[in-house]
Amino acid sequence: MATAVEHLEHHSFESAIASVLSDLNVSFLLKTEQRTTLEAFISKKDVFAVFPTGIGKSLIYKLAPLVAKQMGLSETPLVVVISPLVALMEDQVKEATKLGLSALQLGTDNGELIRTSRCQLIFGSPESWLLSTKWREMLCSKVFRDNHVGIVVDEVHLTYKWGKAAKGEKAFRESFARLRDTQIYCKTRDTCVGIDHIC
Repeated sequence: MATAVEHLEHHSFESAIASVLSDLNVSFLLKTEQRTTLEAFISKKDVFAVFPTGIGKSLIYKLAPLVAKQMGLSETPLVVVISPLVALMEDQVKEATKLGLSALQLGTDNGELIRTSRCQLIFGSPESWLLSTKWREMLCSKVFRDNHVGIVVDEVHLTYKWGKAAKGEKAFRESFARLRDTQIYCKTRDTCVGIDHIC
């Protein structure tokens, strides 16, 4: 049975979603799976979501900063998106921009805007987040911690495939095996959502 606090939080979430979708002036409704995943993510619960192709997985993390702001969780909320491929990041930045979100990509966009957390979505590869001192330090900064909603691992199935090495061999992309370190660098118990698809 839901507690009074959980009921109030759910009501606040539902109200925030309705307001955000109205402000975006979009013609779609969120599917139950999208709402449930987004609510868990905003509520600081780790989530592993596997959805059919075309359901709108990326909409979950694109709406997260807007919903967090509407709920009063942060004045300038941001979401870190760890993505395996540059082409995917470029597409997602374009799509987020079409929704009116400020989305930037490590290595290609204004580093100062990213370091000062003046965007809502920050896309980067595991290598960018884990191997660059500049971006690791950003994860540790007060401005980042104060506004950070959570971490998204897009195409999460690649974490295992590319991060694991056969005995005596080197992994294809070792940083995939160390993604949990992003939570350590943040020095906080950040929410993590792994998003993937099934065909």
